[in-house]
Amino acid sequence: MAAEAPDPKTFGSWEEAFQYPVPAVRGMERQLRRDIDSNREKLRTLVGASYRDLLGTAESIIEMGGQMHDLETYMGEISKRCNTRILDKKASNLRTWTEEVGAPNTERYSFASQLAVLRSCPDVISRLFKSGGSVLLAAKVLVISRLLHTKLSQRRNPPPFLDDLRNRLASLRRRLLGRIDRRLKSLEISRDVLVEAMCAFSLATSSSPKDVIRHYHHMRLEAISENMSQDGDGHDNVLLALRLYVKTLKDTQAVIPTQLARALERLKLVPLFKSQDVYSLIELNLDVHERWIGDDIRTFTPYIRHDDLTKAEAERSLKQWAKSAFGSFLAGLRNRIEDVEDPERLVDLRRQVLELWLSNHQHSTGVDSAETLDGLRHVFNLQSTRLIQSRASKLDRVGLIVKNVLQNWQAGVSDLTPSLWDSSMTSMEFENGGKSFRERLASRFTGKNEPLNKVSLEYVSFS
Repeated sequence: MAAEAPDPKTFGSWEEAFQYPVPAVRGMERQLRRDIDSNREKLRTLVGASYRDLLGTAESIIEMGGQMHDLETYMGEISKRCNTRILDKKASNLRTWTEEVGAPNTERYSFASQLAVLRSCPDVISRLFKSGGSVLLAAKVLVISRLLHTKLSQRRNPPPFLDDLRNRLASLRRRLLGRIDRRLKSLEISRDVLVEAMCAFSLATSSSPKDVIRHYHHMRLEAISENMSQDGDGHDNVLLALRLYVKTLKDTQAVIPTQLARALERLKLVPLFKSQDVYSLIELNLDVHERWIGDDIRTFTPYIRHDDLTKAEAERSLKQWAKSAFGSFLAGLRNRIEDVEDPERLVDLRRQVLELWLSNHQHSTGVDSAETLDGLRHVFNLQSTRLIQSRASKLDRVGLIVKNVLQNWQAGVSDLTPSLWDSSMTSMEFENGGKSFRERLASRFTGKNEPLNKVSLEYVSFS
């Protein structure tokens, strides 16, 4: 078996190849030639691929050169047109066009849009009133309408019907304030609705938080006085007035100043014209008219000092109101129970009033609960004392009549009982169903004479 041909790649020098037999040398020659041919093909392939890549790179360079040339041309044209003289000329031409062509159209469109929005505002507010909508949204629309009315009134020739719109807006403003006042007086109002009503009042009247809390307390005091002055002898109005007093104490401590200040601050974050609830009103068509409304109206944000009421000032204001309101409640309570002559009804009212206060006094921070309780007890004790004295005076009168009858008693005369068949009985008239006849008949049948009748009637009136 012939030996395998050696691998020429392992030789260190060319002399080592001739140390093998001639056939082995020829085999190594053929192998070397095959390797040379293979390497030549590989090199030719690599050179071809590299050449194609070089051609692509060259084409890209040529294309980029053209683009750079175009860019330089465009930049040159732009630089020629951006000199000061040409820019001044363009600005001058724009002003001329605006004055001679664009201004009349802009003014006409602006007038039409402002007037259209203004005429829709009263309808929106009226619809909100009828549907029981948000008073805050109505206040926002009212403020926008006032801005539009002021803007249109400043024109050289204002429309003649602006006066009618002004009168209608003034009427709607009074109705809005009336609705706000009714909500502030309501016992069933939630705190969120209360804060909304306060913000609406602040927006409609440009009031600060101090003015808002002053007005809120005034409305609650007025509601308490109205309930205490209503006609009738029932207990419901008295208890309702006391509930209003207690709820005002709780709501003031919970809402003022933190919640009210935050709500007023939110009103200033977004211009009224851009607020979502106003912009979504279909009647105003703000998406159409917005571009023609002046910037002073579109960017108007109410200026409200939301932080001018500190917690200490709020507590001091609440204490002053609580003292005044409780004094008014006690005065009304004193007048209401003056006509109560039934001790049982008086005691029942006293129990309900004291239970209502004692179940809520722990939430009335800043109010002296003991002083309030003493005031309520004092009013009821005064009326109870008056009732007892009145009853005692009647009992004294019964005793005086009994004493007088006994002093004037004559045996055989005072104890004489008239006969049932006396002529004075048979000749009596029977008007009014014979009431007098029946009473006299019952008295004579039971053995009562004139002295005994006097004592009996006085005792009945006492009891």
